[in-house]
Amino acid sequence: MAKPRGRKPAEDSNLPDPKVWKWCKHEECQDKVRRFSLLDVKDQQAEMRRSHYLCAVFGEDYCWIHLPEEAKANYKAKIERWVKERRSLQEANLRDATHHEANLRVSNFHKAYLIGANLQKADLWSADLQGAKLWGANLQDGNLEVANLQDANLEVANLQGAYLLGANLQGAYLREANLQKANLREANLQQARLWDANLQQARLSYANLQGAYLTNANLQEADLSGANLQEANLGEANLQKARLWEANLQKADFSKSKLHGCYMYGVLLNDAKYLTWQQVEYTGEEKDKNWMNALDAYRRLKNYFHQQGQYDDEAQAYYRERLMAQRQAWKEKKLGKWFVLFLLNILAGFGEKLWRTVVGAFATILIFSGIYWLAGKLVTNGGEPITKFWHCLYFSVVTFATLGFGDISPALHSTGTQVAAVIEVILGYVFLGMLITIIARKMGR
Repeated sequence: MAKPRGRKPAEDSNLPDPKVWKWCKHEECQDKVRRFSLLDVKDQQAEMRRSHYLCAVFGEDYCWIHLPEEAKANYKAKIERWVKERRSLQEANLRDATHHEANLRVSNFHKAYLIGANLQKADLWSADLQGAKLWGANLQDGNLEVANLQDANLEVANLQGAYLLGANLQGAYLREANLQKANLREANLQQARLWDANLQQARLSYANLQGAYLTNANLQEADLSGANLQEANLGEANLQKARLWEANLQKADFSKSKLHGCYMYGVLLNDAKYLTWQQVEYTGEEKDKNWMNALDAYRRLKNYFHQQGQYDDEAQAYYRERLMAQRQAWKEKKLGKWFVLFLLNILAGFGEKLWRTVVGAFATILIFSGIYWLAGKLVTNGGEPITKFWHCLYFSVVTFATLGFGDISPALHSTGTQVAAVIEVILGYVFLGMLITIIARKMGR
């Protein structure tokens, strides 16, 4: 039968038990702890956890501030040796200690106190830091691949550039932590608290952020492709230019978040809350001229807004979707499709911009008024020629509205004017049809 994998307990060696703390022996600290001298052992140990800044670092008689310089210089090597010997440092007090570039692979710091510790570039591969206190610790460029940081306190910690591939940060407390450019690919951040955290340019692809608290977090340019953000709180978060390709954002809270220029190809938005068009306005795919992916992103936004009954937002997303289709048609050299979409855009904004149709109708009336006036081939029912522009304008309006020629008509044998009148009648039907369709579409919503 295989032996269980684990650390040697401290009592099997000459090492002190890391769970048993002691007060710093320096006079300055002793003056502050005398009031606790009457407490029993159990209560003193509990008080030491609360007053950890007055306690000696593990294996020494002084806190880090009062530890002699020679002892400080040798401390990293001592901890590395203890870790190499597979000794447990569970609940050990290592507050403010320096472990720069230390080799702490597969170490056991379960519930250890590493507040303010310098672990810059330290190798903590597969380390057990579950429940550890790392408040204000410096883990910049550290290797924490597949480390266990479940429920760890990393408030205001510096994890810039840290390597956390596959790390377990479930329920971890990361308020105001600096995770800029950190690699959190495939990490478990379920229910993690990341309020005000800096995740700018962080790599979070395929990470599990289900139910995570990201209120006011900076995720600008972060890579969240394939990430699970289901039920995550993204209120007031900055997601500008973030990559959300195929991310799961179902039931996520987007209240007051910023998503300008983010990449949304393949994103799942079912039942997401408080997302509006004003928060998006344009996607990164459009800026990169990736028209096909941009079309998919806008279609997903359109469908989401429709499901939420946000019809004005739906109209904005639909317009961008059709515009992307037009640009993709040009890219693929499908000139027929492009020309039809081009006309629909110019004349009606793909059925979403009523004012374009109205302007187009008035422009048509004015253009044909000018044609009739310059041709000079309009006459009254009595055969008198029409010379005034206002009379030509009147005829153009009547013709465009398909009300018949009335008291003015093209002169006999004036083929050009007659053809122009026929064309205007046809255009009148087209514009009136578009106006009715657009109005009915908007009223139907």
